[in-house]
Amino acid sequence: MGTIQYYTEEGLKRLKDELQELKGKGRMDIAKQIAEARDKGDLSENAEYDAAKDAQGHLELKIAKLEAIVGNARILDNSQMDTSKVGILCTVKIKNIKNGMTVSYTLVSEEEADLKAGKISLGSPFGKGLVGKSVGDIAEINAPAGQLQFEVLESIINLCPACPGFFVQKVMASIFTKIINREIPAQIVAEDENYIAFLDIMPLVKGHVLVVPKQEITYIFDMEPELLAGLHLFSQKVAKAMDKKIKCTRIGVAVIGLEVPHVHVHLVPLRTVEDINFTRPKLKLTSEEMEAIADDIRAGFES
Repeated sequence: MGTIQYYTEEGLKRLKDELQELKGKGRMDIAKQIAEARDKGDLSENAEYDAAKDAQGHLELKIAKLEAIVGNARILDNSQMDTSKVGILCTVKIKNIKNGMTVSYTLVSEEEADLKAGKISLGSPFGKGLVGKSVGDIAEINAPAGQLQFEVLESIINLCPACPGFFVQKVMASIFTKIINREIPAQIVAEDENYIAFLDIMPLVKGHVLVVPKQEITYIFDMEPELLAGLHLFSQKVAKAMDKKIKCTRIGVAVIGLEVPHVHVHLVPLRTVEDINFTRPKLKLTSEEMEAIADDIRAGFES
């Protein structure tokens, strides 16, 4: 028995339609070509007859392959999917760790893959590297150019590709929500009922802090006015604590909103304007250095 593969309802229907077309019109066309070639005389020196018979052999091989695929195909049952991890039908937004570029792909079966449409198969290098990953994980992709690293920023799942207007449902919490829920470790410097602040793991400078609302909202200007005002007040408290313990001219503030689909404010200790240039290489600090910086900022709330 062949390997079971899972398809969308739309994808499997397309395969079945193609198989029916080959077994019907495809066979009839080949039979007609063979009959016409046979009518031309001696088959031992009839190139048209040989070509038609070759085409018939290729057609039957393709039909046999499609019959095997359809026989081993299963419609994807959404109720059985582990929606906490990247899998088939997931549209995944990933960021190249080296250059910061982002790209999105939808993971599909091999027969449904279409790179121009952003659809890649589970068996492709990117598919193999992404399957099983969660938001915040680093995927290592064995590409022809060498091994590449991508951070999973977001994953959504298409529950019904054939249904217009019913296209995606978010199924994965953001990396920040996982930090809030203590599923991912972080150097937390401040927290209250509605907000949390922690060190950026890829800081522009030492002491770079992210301030995040605990409610997962993608766009800062979609926040309720009271929650938005609270975010700024909480950021102010954190910035003042940072100012006491980190040598800098002032604390810079930035909201980009493209890196992680969860509102966050960057608080960056500044000595020059270049310190808040997000295209510059990020620092790589040891866990001991991160812990020491977090301890200093936490102490700033007490002094």
